[in-house]
Amino acid sequence: MQLLFENEYKNGEKTGIIYFMPNHDILPIYAEIDVIINRLKKLKKEMTDKEIKLHNKKRYKEMSQEMSRMNMSAKTLKSKTLKSGYVYLLKSNNLYKIGRTTSFKSRMKKYTTENPFGIKLILQKKVDDYIGIEKKLLDKFKEKQVRGEWFKLNKGDIKEFKKMVNEI
Repeated sequence: MQLLFENEYKNGEKTGIIYFMPNHDILPIYAEIDVIINRLKKLKKEMTDKEIKLHNKKRYKEMSQEMSRMNMSAKTLKSKTLKSGYVYLLKSNNLYKIGRTTSFKSRMKKYTTENPFGIKLILQKKVDDYIGIEKKLLDKFKEKQVRGEWFKLNKGDIKEFKKMVNEI
């Protein structure tokens, strides 16, 4: 069984709250196990299941509010995590699409199905932090933006795009 023993601090004071996290690689030492057992026995004597559920509900709410204050929603945390994926440049008519995806094959299938003008692949590359890299590319060419992620690029812009991506 894998457990994580952790104390919570509020205003510099140890609250003695213990968190158990399944499938975590850190195990408590024997002294910490004894503390955990004693605190659980004490908790069992002092609180009913209903009181524990109310406590947890209140704590989840506090944690949620705390995350909101820190502007760290689950979506934000996910987007800040470095993940590998693809960045690409497509051409349709006289416009260029700068994009990202984790599944390049399915993305191309979507564009070829939905686009009546046809799609030409200019460049695609698998990279780490594909979200951050796409953002840099979009920022670089924002003056050329027509709509959404569609841009009016010239040959020099395309050359610059390729250079930026290939240097990653």
